[in-house]
Amino acid sequence: MYALDGLGALSLRHVAKALTDPDDAVREQGLRLSENFFPYQASSTSELWRQLTVLVSDSSPRVRYQLAFTLGEIHQPALIKPLADLAAHDIESSTMQAAILSSLSDAGVRTARSRANNEAALANGAQVNETRGQAVRAPSAAGELFDAVSTLPRIRDGKAGQDFLRQLASIIGAQNRPAEITKLLVYLETVAQPQVAAMVVSGLGNGLQRAGSSLVKADTEGRLQKILAQAAVTAADEQKSETTRAQAAHLLAWADFSRAKPALAPLLDSRQPQAVQLAALITLARFSDPDIGPELVKHWATFTPRVRDEAMSALLARPERVAALLSAIEAETIRAADLSSTQSAFLREHRNRALRQRALKVLGNPKPSEREQVVQSFLPALQLTGVVARGHEIYQNRCASCHRVGSEGHALGPDLATVKSSGKEKMLVNILDPNREVAPNYLNYLVETKDGETWLGIISGETGTSLTLRQPNGVEQIVLRSNITRTQSQGQSAMPEGLEAGLSHQDLADLLEFLMTQK
Repeated sequence: MYALDGLGALSLRHVAKALTDPDDAVREQGLRLSENFFPYQASSTSELWRQLTVLVSDSSPRVRYQLAFTLGEIHQPALIKPLADLAAHDIESSTMQAAILSSLSDAGVRTARSRANNEAALANGAQVNETRGQAVRAPSAAGELFDAVSTLPRIRDGKAGQDFLRQLASIIGAQNRPAEITKLLVYLETVAQPQVAAMVVSGLGNGLQRAGSSLVKADTEGRLQKILAQAAVTAADEQKSETTRAQAAHLLAWADFSRAKPALAPLLDSRQPQAVQLAALITLARFSDPDIGPELVKHWATFTPRVRDEAMSALLARPERVAALLSAIEAETIRAADLSSTQSAFLREHRNRALRQRALKVLGNPKPSEREQVVQSFLPALQLTGVVARGHEIYQNRCASCHRVGSEGHALGPDLATVKSSGKEKMLVNILDPNREVAPNYLNYLVETKDGETWLGIISGETGTSLTLRQPNGVEQIVLRSNITRTQSQGQSAMPEGLEAGLSHQDLADLLEFLMTQK
């Protein structure tokens, strides 16, 4: 077919035949070549368009995946329905979601509709008015697709579908069309699931921020305030599920701090489920109010290790919170030992001179590395027989926040199942002395913003407009380049030193044995 195309001899008949071929690779290529025929009048391609829409239920994922891209290239006025059908069919696939979103070209859809309208007018003997100023602004493709999929249970009720709605809402927010934003807020008033509302509001809010606006400015009729008031009630309701309460707490990130704090602060209590505690903490950390640092310090003694990790990241994020942290260390409310080596180094080199001097006074100068001595002291663990079950427990408690093994854990550092080929001794050294050898993609970076925030993490992704920082427990921060004042490598692994604290030789032998058995 490509030879025929190169010779200018490819016809609609050839493409139509390819789209029904038993081989999915042929159907895939037929889709790509069909794109060449759609700049022409719709009347000549109506049967080809019908064939394309049938492929939304094709048995081959590769064909459906290519169809999503092809739909974005041919700019048909009826684009939204097949895209919605593809979303419903393959919503669990993140790659399919990306393909569908890439095909939402408003310019292309408007051009196609204009062309279709013009053809209809000409067919009726009317004149076509090309004046741009008389054009009526049509709904955006993202807005239409949101309308088409937001009521589908398969999308609305699942985690993948809710994330897809968040991405659509983000596009709608970035386009910043008042009528569509109002329509989205009306939808939020009627949605029953707090988790759906939380995802959509988050996407809309982030999109509006990219457009230089905000939810407060866009919500001219106060619809969001009713939603947030209900979210505060839901977050505190112990009869609701943990997931529902956590989603409601996340939603409060878009409320005023004066309203959010009374609802969120009580959720930091240790008697609350961990998921709810974490949601409240993460949401509070999004605000810049100086009360947040002292509030976190007040609860520090009751925080579990997982919650402490999140609280420490929040305390290090802003200068006024760093001051509260150093005061807590001076008062021995928080121990200096609770800081990782990377966090201690960050405080000693803080950009704020007063905080830097204070950190040196509180923490002292860094001690010379004693990692080689630690490695030597644990070498006997290599001679012991490990117990896989006990090693699994140690992995869950000490490693899972940053390393994946199979379906467990979070991907901050390398997947531990892939490094076992280096042998037990090499793994032992890497665990005890993480800065001896550090691959560039696992270096810790410091990013400072114009908002006064500081983030630590590895750079897991970047575009022309943003950096994505990945932190322990799967947390990711997307920072706009336009908001960054400084990006600097810390020259150290994101993995802290001292993970051996509290472990015996047998414990380390158990951990190594567990890692060696993973596939």
